[in-house]
Amino acid sequence: MWKSKILHLNKGNPFSELNHPATGAQISEVSLKLKVKIPHELEVLLREVNGDVTTFLSTEQIIRDNLSLRELDSFMPLDVFLFFAENGCGDYFGYAIRKNGEMDDNIFMWDHESDSRKWVAQGLDQFIERRKSQEI
Repeated sequence: MWKSKILHLNKGNPFSELNHPATGAQISEVSLKLKVKIPHELEVLLREVNGDVTTFLSTEQIIRDNLSLRELDSFMPLDVFLFFAENGCGDYFGYAIRKNGEMDDNIFMWDHESDSRKWVAQGLDQFIERRKSQEI
């Protein structure tokens, strides 16, 4: 399901490359290291495609990028998001993390230049459609 949607999103992009599916251990590592419960739709996506080089981050990149972004002190706190995608210009897309460590399906964009946070989609389906139509 997600693999075909990502292939369609990246149609015509010569730099796009799908990674092999993530293992259960890789997905668990994201949860443990970032202290979050991964949204079901993201877990399913990662089990099909562990990142695509152009938009979606791999489990390794999710951990690395989220931990490094949380260390930045020149912005409002970024530990309130689980970033899973980027736009190639330094901006990230992620789920807002609630105090209990869970998330709903609302996806936000964090703009690295203005430190603004903007709602962009409700769920991965809408996120992919809006990326495809270049709305976000």
